[in-house]
Amino acid sequence: MLEAPNIPLEVIAGVLRDHYRIETASIRFLPIGNDARSFVYCADDVEGRRHFVKLRVMEGVGESHGAPPGGLSTESADTTYTRCLLVTRTLRDVGIHEVVAPVPASSGALGVPLSSSTGVLRGNFMLIVYPYIDGDSAMNVGMTATQWHMHGRALARVHGTRLPDALRNQLREETYLPMSLGFLRKLHARILAGDVVSESLGQALTFWRDHVDTIKHVMNFAEACGAALRTRDLPNVLVHADIHTANVMVDRSGALHYVDWDGPMLAPRERDLKFAIGTSVGDPTTVSGAGPAQEAAFLRGYGIDRVDQDALTYYRYEWVVEDLAAYGNDVFLRSDIGAISRAAAFNGLRQMFAVGDVVELALRSA
Repeated sequence: MLEAPNIPLEVIAGVLRDHYRIETASIRFLPIGNDARSFVYCADDVEGRRHFVKLRVMEGVGESHGAPPGGLSTESADTTYTRCLLVTRTLRDVGIHEVVAPVPASSGALGVPLSSSTGVLRGNFMLIVYPYIDGDSAMNVGMTATQWHMHGRALARVHGTRLPDALRNQLREETYLPMSLGFLRKLHARILAGDVVSESLGQALTFWRDHVDTIKHVMNFAEACGAALRTRDLPNVLVHADIHTANVMVDRSGALHYVDWDGPMLAPRERDLKFAIGTSVGDPTTVSGAGPAQEAAFLRGYGIDRVDQDALTYYRYEWVVEDLAAYGNDVFLRSDIGAISRAAAFNGLRQMFAVGDVVELALRSA
C-alpha cells in the first residue's frame, strides 16, 4: 500500500530484534505496491546490512477493507499465503537463486506475528523478512536481450520444479474460471447503479461507464474461453502467476530476482508466459517490455518456439478481469483507504486501457 499503517516503528524493531536477531539502526516505510493486504519497509541494521520487511494482514476483513476480490475465506486466504512462503523457500533451496524467498526467523518460521509487549496488535499482521535487492524493477529499467534469455531459462526451471507432494497437493489448480469474475459482475452492476462509497472518484465512475461495452465483453469472453479450455487436457506446472516485469527485479550487477509470490499455483505454463510472449510493445514501461528481439531471446532461454494460443488468449482476458476487480474494489468500494491510494488505483485502472496495455493485448489476441 502507498500509505503506512498506524504501527509504531519501535514495534517492528522489537520483532526484528526478538525473532530475527536484527538490531535496527533505522526503519522507513516504502510507499510501493498494489497489494491491499501488505505494507513494506526498509530496515537497516547496526552492521550496515539492509533488509526488506513486509507486514501482511492475516485477519478476515470485509470487501470495504480490502478483502481479495476472489472472495477467499479468512482461513483459506491465510493458509494460502503461508503456502506461498513455503513454495518460494523450496524453490530457493533447490538452487533457483532468482527466487526471492523469506529469511527464516530464529525459530525457523518464515513469518512471525507482529506483536508488542501488550500482545498481538490489532490487525493481526504477520511480519516477513526478505533479502533487500539493491536495484530496480525490470518495468522501470528494462532488460537486455541477454537478460531476457536469462529470464526464460530461470522461468523454465521454476516450471520444471516438482514440489514435494505434501506441498504440491495443497496448491490451487487452474479451473479456467477467473477467481474474481463473480465479484466483478456484482461490482459492475453496482457501479452502473451508482452504488459506491462516497469517497469514490466521480471521474472514475464516468471512465468506467465510458468503457461499459468493453468491460462486458471481457467478462463474457473470459468465461466462454475458459469453458472451452476446460474440455482440453493441458498439463499443469508450478507457476508464479504474476511474473510481469514489475515483479522481476534487476540488481546492480544485472542479475534477475523474482518477487511477490503471492499466488503460486498449478496451471499451464502460458499463465506465466503471457507476460513475455505476444506483446511486441518494446517499451519497458508497459506490462511486458518484450519486443520481437527480446521475445525471441526469452523463448531461446526457455527452450520452446511456440505456445498454446488459446491458453494465451484466456490468460490475457483473465488478467484484465482480475485487474478490473482489484482496481475497481479500491476505487469504488473501499472506505478505509486514503486519497493517495484511491487515486493510484484509478490511475492503474486508466492505464489498463492505454495503448499496448492489458486490455488492448487481450482484445488483439481474441
